[in-house]
Amino acid sequence: MSWSGSIVPDSRSEGGGSRPADGPFPSTRRVDPQLPHGQFEVLGELGRGGMGAVYRAKERHTGREVALKVILSPRSNPRRLARFRREAEWAASLKHPGLVAVHSADLDADPPWIAYELIPEARTLADGLRAAPLRVRVGWILEVARAVGAAHSEGIIHRDLKPQNVLLDGMGCARVTDFGLAAHEDAERLTRSGALVGTPHYMAPEQIGSDRENHGPHTDVWALGVMLYEAIVGERPFPGPTVLALGAQITSERVPRPSERADGVPLSWDHVVLKALSRPIPQRYPDANAFAADLERALQGVRLGRAQRLLRRVAVASAVLAVVALLGAAVSLVGRSGGDADEGALSLELASLPDQTARDSLLVRGTAPAEVSEVQLELNGQVERVPLVGGRLQREVPLKLGTNTIRLVVPGGDAHTALVVRVPFWWSRLSERECPPLPLPEGLEFGDETGEYVNTPDGSRLVWIPPAREALFGGRGGDDGATNFYRDEFRRSLPGFFLGKYEVTWRQMDAYFKATGQQVDLVRRRTFVKVGTSIDDSSRKLDRPILGGDDEPALRLRLSEILGYLEWARLRLPDEDEWEFAARGDEGQPFPYGDRVDPKRINSQNVADLAPGEPGDRYLTTAPVHSMEEGRGPFGCFHQAGNVMELTVSRSATASSNHVQTILEGYVGRGGSWVAQPAYCNTYIRWPIEDQGPEKDLRQELGFRVARDAD
Repeated sequence: MSWSGSIVPDSRSEGGGSRPADGPFPSTRRVDPQLPHGQFEVLGELGRGGMGAVYRAKERHTGREVALKVILSPRSNPRRLARFRREAEWAASLKHPGLVAVHSADLDADPPWIAYELIPEARTLADGLRAAPLRVRVGWILEVARAVGAAHSEGIIHRDLKPQNVLLDGMGCARVTDFGLAAHEDAERLTRSGALVGTPHYMAPEQIGSDRENHGPHTDVWALGVMLYEAIVGERPFPGPTVLALGAQITSERVPRPSERADGVPLSWDHVVLKALSRPIPQRYPDANAFAADLERALQGVRLGRAQRLLRRVAVASAVLAVVALLGAAVSLVGRSGGDADEGALSLELASLPDQTARDSLLVRGTAPAEVSEVQLELNGQVERVPLVGGRLQREVPLKLGTNTIRLVVPGGDAHTALVVRVPFWWSRLSERECPPLPLPEGLEFGDETGEYVNTPDGSRLVWIPPAREALFGGRGGDDGATNFYRDEFRRSLPGFFLGKYEVTWRQMDAYFKATGQQVDLVRRRTFVKVGTSIDDSSRKLDRPILGGDDEPALRLRLSEILGYLEWARLRLPDEDEWEFAARGDEGQPFPYGDRVDPKRINSQNVADLAPGEPGDRYLTTAPVHSMEEGRGPFGCFHQAGNVMELTVSRSATASSNHVQTILEGYVGRGGSWVAQPAYCNTYIRWPIEDQGPEKDLRQELGFRVARDAD
C-alpha cells in the first residue's frame, strides 16, 4: 500500500519508554543499511525509539527533504506493523496547519516507511517553554489545542500529547507530531490489555488505570491541561518521582490551582486548567475544540468559572440585549447614538466585553421588550432585519479579518454600535509589547505571516516596531570626514510605529509609475554594467549587463519619485532614529543580526566563498529583498545591513555637519549597501546624500523602505 498525501518522528515505544532524539534535527548518527535507498538519499538519523527510527532524507525524484520514519523489524511484530499502518492512514487524512504533514508512505515496502514533512529550524515545545514570555507560552498551548481539535473532529485521539511531541517551526508556530499511539473512536484498539499507553506525566486517570474503553478526546484534554499548567507555572502539576507515585497523584491527589504556584495568574486561567484536569470525565471538556474555545476566551480576558461567579454576586440583575462571543469572540462597546429617541422610547443596552477574537463568526443574542418584533442589524455596512422570537434575538454573523462594525437599531428606539476586531491565528503568540494598538490604522490589514501587516494601497509588508524605552543611538562620536559622519552616543524613547519588512522593490515602483501615468525608463535604471565602490566609477566591468529583478530593491531614483510613491501609498519615510532602533533593538547592537560583523549574513562588497547550499552572499549586485533571512534585524526587517543604502529623514544632516556644500539637507543614508565593506554595513554609520538637483538621480546605491504611524 502506498500513496502521496500529509507528520514527524516517533521516538518512543508503545508503552511510553523512549530513547529521545537530541532535538528535532540532531547531528547525523548511524544510518542502517536496510533503508529505501532507491527512493531516498538518507542524510542521517534524527531519532530512534522502540517502534522505529526517523531519518533525515531527500526524495530523489523531487529533491525535497523529508523526515523518513521506518519501522524496525515489522514482520516479527504484527501488532506494531498494524499500528504503523494506522498511524500513516490516520495522519495522512488530517489536514490542519498545526499538524505536521505526511507527504507519502509505502506500507508494503521492506521496511515500511512514512515520509513526513521536515520542519526547518524546529525546536520542541519543551525547549520553547523554558524561556518564552507567559502569554506566548499559553498561546502555543492554544495552537496545540486547535490542531488536536481538528483530529478530534475526525474521531482521532492522539493519546500521547506532551511538549516533546510538539515542534515550533521557524516562524514560531506550534506543530503537533507523532500519532504513533493514536486511536480512532470507531476502530478496534490494538493495545494489549493492562498496557499503559502514553507518557506517564501526561496520562489521564483512565490511562493510568488502563481503562481502554474510556479513552476518548477527553483523554487528550487531560494532557492539554497538564501542558497548560506547565506553561503557566513552569512545572507539572504532578511531579511524582516514580511511576507508582505519579499514578497515585494523578488518580487521587488534589489538583493545585496555577494561581497558587505563580503570581498574577487570572482566575479564568485557573478555571480552564482545573476543568481540563477534572477526574470525572463528564466534568472535563469533551474535546480539544471546547478546551481551545475557553482558553481563547480566558486569554482575551473573559471571566470564566469562579471569576464569572464572583462577578455575578456583585452585579445588578437586569434584562439586557447582549452581544456575546461564539467560541471566544469578543465585542467592545465604542458608541451609542440614541439622542433622537423620545424619553420612554424602546432602548437597548449592550454589555461591554473584550474587543478581539480569532474566530470567524460572532453570535449576537439577547432579549428585548415584548413589543419589539424585529431589530435592524448592520454589519460592515450590510443591513438586514432580524426578527425576534418571544422577545429573544439570536443571529450568528460572519467576521472579516480586521475591524468589523456591528450596529443594532430598534425601530423607534435608540441604536448601539460596537467594534469587533478579528485577529489572525498568530496573534495569541505575541507578547503584549509585540502587539500594535487595535484597531489597525485605515488601509492596514493583517498579513499571513506572524507579525506581518499589509499596506493595501501598495502591498508593502510592514512589521510593528514597539515603543523604545531609553534606547541607545549613535556611536563613534565626532566627524569622520567627507565619506560618512557619526553622532555621539545618546539615549531617547520613541513611540511605536510600523516599518517596512523589506525595501521597496522595482515591482512596486513600476506599479506606482503605471498607476500615476508616468513614463519612466526603468530598464536603464535597473541595468548594472559595473560593480565596485560605486556603480558608475568602478574599474570592474561585468562580463555582461545584469538587469535587476522585480523583487530586488529599487534604486537610481529621484527624491520627487520617492516622495510621490509615499504619497500614493499613504506611507512615509522613517526618520533615522526610527530606522536605527529597528536595526539595533533594545540591546543597541552594532549590526542588525548581532554584535559582530558577519559577511555571510549580508549582501555587501565581499561575495563570500561558499560551499554548495551554504547560506551567504552570492550576489554581485542587489539581492531580492526577501533573501538572506539570516541577516534580518531584531524586529524582523530584512537587509537593514547591505543590499541598498536606505534613505531616512534626518533633523541634523546639514552641509556644515559634513563639510560638503551639496549635501541633500534633511536626509541621510543608513545601513550601507552591496558596494560597501561589511564592517560599514552597521547600525550607526550615517551616509551623506549629495544634492545634484531635482532632475538627477540620488546616490547610485540608494533605495528606501517605508514607515507608518500607529494611528
